[in-house]
Amino acid sequence: MAWIKERPRKSGAISYLVMWRDADSRKGEALTFHDEGEARMLVRLLNANGQSFKIAQAGILKVHDKSPTLESVMQQHISMLTRASAGTVGKYRAMMRDHIVPRIGYLPVTAVEYPHLTDWIKWMQSKGCSAKTIANVHGLISATMTTAIKLKLRPDNPCAGISLPRNDRTSDPASFLTHEEFELIYRNVRPHYQPFVQFLVATGLRFGEATALTVGDVNLLTLPASVRVEKAWKSGARGVMYVGPPKSAKARRTVSLPSGLTEILRPLVDGRDDGELLFSSPNGGAIRSGGMHNWVWQPALKAAHAEGLRKQPRVHDLRHTHASWLVQEGVNIFTVSRRLGHESITTTLDRYSHVMPDALRDAAEAMERAMTPKPHIG
Repeated sequence: MAWIKERPRKSGAISYLVMWRDADSRKGEALTFHDEGEARMLVRLLNANGQSFKIAQAGILKVHDKSPTLESVMQQHISMLTRASAGTVGKYRAMMRDHIVPRIGYLPVTAVEYPHLTDWIKWMQSKGCSAKTIANVHGLISATMTTAIKLKLRPDNPCAGISLPRNDRTSDPASFLTHEEFELIYRNVRPHYQPFVQFLVATGLRFGEATALTVGDVNLLTLPASVRVEKAWKSGARGVMYVGPPKSAKARRTVSLPSGLTEILRPLVDGRDDGELLFSSPNGGAIRSGGMHNWVWQPALKAAHAEGLRKQPRVHDLRHTHASWLVQEGVNIFTVSRRLGHESITTTLDRYSHVMPDALRDAAEAMERAMTPKPHIG
């Protein structure tokens, strides 16, 4: 920690000696100030930036230009967002509070440069933040800097070209169930929730989409029957849940239903008002992810493990399982992507190409033919 030592001068005035151990040289350093305010500013900058004088110096040199701080510009940036949901805005404010303000939020937006950002990344790593979290928060900083450019507060974006930590995770977190594995879990699910679980694996809907469905969203009179996805549960300010639009424009979609599922849904549709939730908890309220995980899914998994299940799937893996079953049955990848409501087919390919053995084999054989020297004629 940096600290100040007051030193009386012959004139009767006091000078202020700032002392610290520099993060780069690892040596004890000291700098004398005649102004107490400037001395205290350096102490604050040093203590907020891991005792790195080169970062503190960059900040103190520009602090007198009266530019707004990164925190204040970020607040302005978030308030000007026109397409973000209340939940997204809340997440951005939490990011700022937890990961930005404590380290670099006090800096003038004009003072934030490459050294500050690399030091910030190291600080995030020291807190145990994942590469994904660091990338997400860096994206918010970068977007704020773009807004600062538009507001003519600075000419450039210091986030450009920053090397972010790599995600060293090599395993795929998605779990794909066989039909037998799903049945093992399904028969151990509490009876009230069995139609809901069957619906998730048969449609591939996201949890927030499926739990927001109302009776009026289901059409059992067409062939095939279908469900219209136009809304989803969202997390708003302070975690308050509300029904809003789905994840993206392509998440608005109509999903066809297999005949077996149609018969399962009929008792949940017939004689009910269009505005009622299609699926609900035993007390009539919306199904929440926490309750589903703790009181329905985990007990079912525990029972299935006792019967031989080796995997540890999440409820969301029913969506992955749905997609993998379609791909393995030879359904066109474009159709699978549209059914899942993915914004880009690239997302679908990235997640499910490894369950496309025929397509992968065909690609390998085509490449082998392409690389085989052709016989010379003539």
